[in-house]
Amino acid sequence: MKTRFPLIVWIIITSLGASCGSDETDQRMDSIFNSDTLVHNAMNDSVRERIKQFVSTIPVPFDILNKLSNSKLVFNADILSNTAQVGQITDPNLQALNLGIYGADMALLITQSRLSDSGPYLKSVRTLADAIVVPNAFDETTMKRFDNNRNNQDSLQKLVFSSYMRVDTTLISNDRQALASLVLSGGWLESLYLTSTMIDSTEKDDKNATLYEIMEEQRLHLEQLTGLLQLFPDDSTCSQLAREMNALATIYPKGESLSPLQVSRIARETAITRQRFIPTR
Repeated sequence: MKTRFPLIVWIIITSLGASCGSDETDQRMDSIFNSDTLVHNAMNDSVRERIKQFVSTIPVPFDILNKLSNSKLVFNADILSNTAQVGQITDPNLQALNLGIYGADMALLITQSRLSDSGPYLKSVRTLADAIVVPNAFDETTMKRFDNNRNNQDSLQKLVFSSYMRVDTTLISNDRQALASLVLSGGWLESLYLTSTMIDSTEKDDKNATLYEIMEEQRLHLEQLTGLLQLFPDDSTCSQLAREMNALATIYPKGESLSPLQVSRIARETAITRQRFIPTR
């Protein structure tokens, strides 16, 4: 049975702690809605339906990352994003995109059972989630459950997925689909970067065969995400990322097996793209 993939599926976990006060939340919400970098016009039903169609075809993230974790390659945490730079991200669109990027890194740590390394990513994701004002996804009860299950991989995955659904509902109900699409795109971009980088130009063998399969499967979603981003032509970040993904499509063959050289080119292009949107080390 196919599981629906929530639109904000790449938001991972917030760190433990109380939510900000209502006045401060209202001020940040007003700031975001007054920003000229975001598109806040109500979207008609046909556009909403197109977004749902895009999202419904994308697999559950933990399914993908569990496959990656089950590969026989050694996991290298150095390829993950630098959490020390999160405070440099001040643009709401980039905060949303990086929420997806850091969320994918957090998800990979969970599937790798590297929970002791997740603290900085937990804090980073919370910072970014608060910045785009989605506090209802991480109430006190949820935070306590995260704390109580911080060493339980299966429970964390379930808690994370339920949080995705609440964030999804919040952004969609407030006509903030552009932000939602950026979170989703950031997670997809980071997962492709992680997968292609882990292959590292090696020939397909028993150790990395799963990673090759993941990359070949994700080619379809590249076009779908590009189409999703193109629904927001007045949003500069969505438009720029759509152009980046169109460029990636020219070196990412569809419907065929990938060669080590092609994977290497994809890894290089993906790394360049993510560097344009995330802080440098």
